[in-house]
Amino acid sequence: MKTKRSFVVLFVVVFGGLFVILQRSDQSPTSELTETARQKRVAKIGYDAFSNNINGCLFYYWTRFFDKNQTPVLEKVVTCNGNSQIGLCYGANKQMPQYAACYNKDTLIPDFTGHIVRPNIGGKKEIPYLEQMLNMCFSHFQGPRGATDEDYRTELQRGLYGNYNLQSQQFFARGHLTPKADFTTDEERAYTMITTNIAPQWQLFNGGNWENLEKALRKYATQTNHVLYVFTGTGGKATNEKGDVIKLNKRVLAPKWYWKAVCDPIAKQSVFFFGENTIGDVNGMEGQQAKGCYGEVQTKKNGEVQNKKNGKVQTKKYGKVQNKKYGKMQTKKLGVIKCYSLSYAKKMFKEDFQIPDFHVKNCVPSNIGENFRPFIENNLK
Repeated sequence: MKTKRSFVVLFVVVFGGLFVILQRSDQSPTSELTETARQKRVAKIGYDAFSNNINGCLFYYWTRFFDKNQTPVLEKVVTCNGNSQIGLCYGANKQMPQYAACYNKDTLIPDFTGHIVRPNIGGKKEIPYLEQMLNMCFSHFQGPRGATDEDYRTELQRGLYGNYNLQSQQFFARGHLTPKADFTTDEERAYTMITTNIAPQWQLFNGGNWENLEKALRKYATQTNHVLYVFTGTGGKATNEKGDVIKLNKRVLAPKWYWKAVCDPIAKQSVFFFGENTIGDVNGMEGQQAKGCYGEVQTKKNGEVQNKKNGKVQTKKYGKVQNKKYGKMQTKKLGVIKCYSLSYAKKMFKEDFQIPDFHVKNCVPSNIGENFRPFIENNLK
């Protein structure tokens, strides 16, 4: 479907208590677009969630309970039934949704999303001004409003933290949990622009090693010709130098962490990635590096986990976990991404993240997948 440059549409979709308002502009994008206009998103068609049953529309088919699934990746369906949570299924084809989100109506960001990364994505040429053309998409709920385009205006972030600097990319951008680059068509990519798929993400991290991680997974899928099952989530609360919790426009929570849980059921391997949504001063971080994936060694020892770091052994009782030894120095200002096994991560971050239960046989969640290592080491900077 070709993208049109000139039209005006305004409509409201009501579903499960969720109102999605989408608007188009009849003004063609130009190189003189203002920063505010540059940040806006537009929808090309009615990008409403077609269901709020994320297990019924997607995740049930990833489980061992679906008889036709020869390589299940989930031991059981996911949970998204908290008082502040609502499930949202997105996609033009209701028989095959492209992703599902568990959205938090209190924090106004997704707790997690899930989608599939297929081989040979990314060969499509980027359309000029796609970001501008996908302009002004916002949603709100009955009662507390959801995140809007206005909430993400960068100029409103002045005073939230001491090192705001737009030119140095020191601000919170729209972090898309399910990235548009994991899809091929303009229509598919436009579905990822809705604010229920977005959370505040430090731009240097967002456009740095987090984006590099997404590229690495696409390369893995293409070079192995394997489909990857991916969950992406948020957790915690980011704070400024005074210890105050950061909320964009006094409404939208900036999470402290971003994470990904990935399974390749053909190779029977999985890995858990996470990085801190750190507010960092570029000048103070220039040239600094830190060890990320997979810089810590974890070994079995009487049902405990030993972490070897800087020559010291730290033991935590997290159950039997076997993780391989890797090491990669990463640039701090681009964000440092660490890797763990899914089993270890579920126990270590039990209170912070809603990590799914990956299939024991097809994902082997007790190990970090060896096959991911070269792609991670070659792409994270």
